[in-house]
Parts: sequence; C-alpha cells; structure tokens
Amino acid sequence: MEREIGFITGVFDLLHRGHIDLIEKAKNEVNNLIVGVESDFRVNLLKGDNRPYHHEQKRKERLAKIFPDVKVMILSKKFGEEKVRQMFLKENKVNHVFLASNDQLLKKKMIELKKNGVKVKIIKVAYLISSTQILKNKELMKYLVFEDDKIFYE
Repeated sequence: MEREIGFITGVFDLLHRGHIDLIEKAKNEVNNLIVGVESDFRVNLLKGDNRPYHHEQKRKERLAKIFPDVKVMILSKKFGEEKVRQMFLKENKVNHVFLASNDQLLKKKMIELKKNGVKVKIIKVAYLISSTQILKNKELMKYLVFEDDKIFYE
C-alpha cells in the first residue's frame, strides 16, 4: 500500500477559520500531512512591504499548536523556483498536493504538479476570506483564531 503524504502551503499570517478548514480537509485525505509555511522573505515579495505581520516562526508555532499531529515547516525563501519545489516534494516523498479552489495560480500549479507525477486535490474553500481581507474589513475579525491578531485594528 502506498504511503500517502500530503502537502499544503500558505502564508497563515492572521490565522483564520479558512486556514483551519483547509488544513483539516487536507489532513483527512492522507495518512501524513506536511504544512508548508511561506518564509518571511517570500511573504514580503508576495504581499508587500507591510507583510507578514507575524514572523515565520510564530506562524509555524501557531499551526503546530493547533495541529500537533501534522508536520509544520517553514519553506525555503527560494520556494518560488520550480526546481526547489520539485526537490522538496521528492525529498519529503510527497504524493498528494492540496490546493485551495480559490487559489489565483490554481491552473498553473496544477499543470506543474501533474507534469511531475504528483496527485493534485482541489479543496473547496468554505470561507472565502483571507488575512488581507480581514485587515481591510474589521467585520471579518470574527473568523480569527487567535485573540492577539485583533491588535492590528486598535
């Protein structure tokens, strides 16, 4: 029987119910799950100078606290390079990658992963929210997991 090792990535900055839901759904699909936390360097490139709000180590620790049976790791700052991603998947024996249905790069990621023989599973997003949206709309704070994230609104 093939050992199922799944992988899902994200920034996981202001941790919200959408993040938790995605990870729980991925976790239920495989024997072992790896959650990749984007490095501070990559978040800054992807989200801009004011991000991340929480250091990569804090983001990792928060997820590990909620999901003690999941391997949570900080991704290389070079994870944006296809060869780095492919080496990561190979070294960690990942055979299932989970992508959120609202991922802006969904089609591009699917093509790359399938080309490299990795099974791709699309997870339907139950909460159409993001940390960026929460920062813009105070009413969305109800979705936050950690109370100390609310300090960004004071």
